[in-house]
Amino acid sequence: MSVTTRFVSKTNRFLWLAPSLLAGLGTSAEAGSLDAPKLFHIGPLVVTNSMVLCWVVAAFLILFAQIATRNIKEIPSGLQNFWEWLVESLFNFLSGILGHKLTLRTFWFFA
Repeated sequence: MSVTTRFVSKTNRFLWLAPSLLAGLGTSAEAGSLDAPKLFHIGPLVVTNSMVLCWVVAAFLILFAQIATRNIKEIPSGLQNFWEWLVESLFNFLSGILGHKLTLRTFWFFA
């Protein structure tokens, strides 16, 4: 049996098992639901664990950007170098998908 055949065979087994595995991840009252667990309410807004994680990641990225760009130098080093690499990598990724001209106009939105 070739390597490709074994990979396809294992992938097919996973694809058959994936729906049943994912169905067990839901924690709402409805069996098999994939709704995010509700943590609390802020007025009419229901706050889920996914929203809290998104807020934590956003806060981390904002804090990291503030620290990395506090003392900007023409020749970057340390955290500034890493931050510039992240931004440039995202720009190049989007350029490959959207094209350079459209990326220049829409990068602020995607970033």
